[in-house]
Amino acid sequence: MRQRADATASSTTVAPDFLGHLIADGRCEWVARHLADTRRQRDGYGIYPHPVDGAPCQRIGPDGVMELLMIRPGATGNDLPGPNDTAVFQELMSHARTGSTLRFSMLTVFLTATAALLAGFASQSYPRGLIAAGGLALSVAFLVLEIVLSLNLAALNETARKLARPRHGDIMSHRRPGVLWAVRITLVLLFLSIIGFWAVALLDPDRISLPPTPAGIAPLVR
Repeated sequence: MRQRADATASSTTVAPDFLGHLIADGRCEWVARHLADTRRQRDGYGIYPHPVDGAPCQRIGPDGVMELLMIRPGATGNDLPGPNDTAVFQELMSHARTGSTLRFSMLTVFLTATAALLAGFASQSYPRGLIAAGGLALSVAFLVLEIVLSLNLAALNETARKLARPRHGDIMSHRRPGVLWAVRITLVLLFLSIIGFWAVALLDPDRISLPPTPAGIAPLVR
């Protein structure tokens, strides 16, 4: 009973003549709700998603029985509805905001972890080769994540721009390509410089000079 109530709540109620042309063409069929699982598992039917929210479409049939709109076997992808432009644009912007937030969070975590490794490396309390190897692996991993995230954000913004241009013009004219590329190059150079430091520390640790120990403080040596 609870599953049926949840399924009904998550469905979108439509008019009795909703998408009547698909019914007339034989591509879709209204199926009683209690038979929907059987049709889907045994006969290969599919649930027809609502064009706006993607939820199953339901109606009250002529006999007063709740029915679901289902796709008959053999129907092609062209028979399925696509989301409207507003829904697509909102989804793109949501992903772009998430990516931007993730980029700054990643940079904060990376710099904090690098500072901790540098402190351990300078204190000589732990094997310097092990710390250098860990710092090198960490820097390479975050560099790859930064490049992938940057490319994804660029693709999301360009897709959103093309989608909104016919109705709203260029909504991202304030985003200058030169400034964006300068930020990307700066971040990549930051990662590369830290990778270079850890590579030298790992391969030739004698070239890394430690800061002098302040007077009256014994160096930490394990």
